Amino acid sequence: MMKNKPSVSLIVISYQHEKYIADCLESIVRQTFTDIEFLYLDDASKDRTFQIASAYREKLESRFRRVVYIENNENEGLVKNLNRLIPLCEGKYVKFLAADDFMIGDGIEKSVDFLNAHNEYDMIYSNVVYGNENTHFPFDLSEETETVPIALTAGRSMFELLYEHDFIAAPGVMVKRNVYDRLGLYDEKIGIEDWDFYLRIAREGQIGYLNAYTAMYRILDSSLSHSSLPQRRMNMQKSRLQILEKYRNDILNPDERIERELNDALRDAFHIRSREYLRYLRDYVKRNQVKVHSGNRIRYIMYIMGMIRIGDFWKAKWNSTR
Repeated sequence: MMKNKPSVSLIVISYQHEKYIADCLESIVRQTFTDIEFLYLDDASKDRTFQIASAYREKLESRFRRVVYIENNENEGLVKNLNRLIPLCEGKYVKFLAADDFMIGDGIEKSVDFLNAHNEYDMIYSNVVYGNENTHFPFDLSEETETVPIALTAGRSMFELLYEHDFIAAPGVMVKRNVYDRLGLYDEKIGIEDWDFYLRIAREGQIGYLNAYTAMYRILDSSLSHSSLPQRRMNMQKSRLQILEKYRNDILNPDERIERELNDALRDAFHIRSREYLRYLRDYVKRNQVKVHSGNRIRYIMYIMGMIRIGDFWKAKWNSTR
């Protein structure tokens, strides 16, 4: 343990990120703020991610207070690794950056200065830029680009706004280290662990908004935030419904939000014809007394009738072969 603790503990976790890890680490090396301990973990990548990251170790050690490299022998997943690294953090503030994202400009310095000036906040979030597989560091903010929309409080609490929509992008977040001691680590049973954690902070403390661009948030086809793949989309919807159910008793009128999410999920479930997913949603409706829209009621009747007809077809075919 260091006698004089660093201001920031910066965590980067990688898995199969050989195409992007150099952008991430180069953006960190070029940060103007240097009172940092840097914790890097590779989650058993099978490509050259760890080798590329290792080439940056000397640069990082020359810039920052402490540098830790860890290479897993087996893939353990993002949330489990985050919960493993956070107890090792000695900084006043904690920042997590995915290995396929990168910092913009002096993002860490701006975040630290803002938190130092606003001790009332347990966490802050800032503006980020959306990127894709072709977005690389350095990034010119003067270019016309799509940015993550920021929801500002207009007569509603931050907790209510976050319950309505997960508008905070993880690369733009910085959290006080003691918040994890007070509220606990990330929930490993929930797929959208960051949204759940932000809701916990908003319910128990205060979240501030820094009006500055601090990071690039890359959206990839293979990421959980990309909704084109049916199974990933189902997992994302299940996680959202799980979170809405978890915090429903803390919201004055949660039913409308849950109803909207549930009915969107039902439409998707009918589209991909997943019996397992429909059973899950049916049980969710019963447990939470959610109103099912008329269109989905009709779809369900048609779906059941379709399954009966398919069953009769195979039953007749089986009997004809006996």
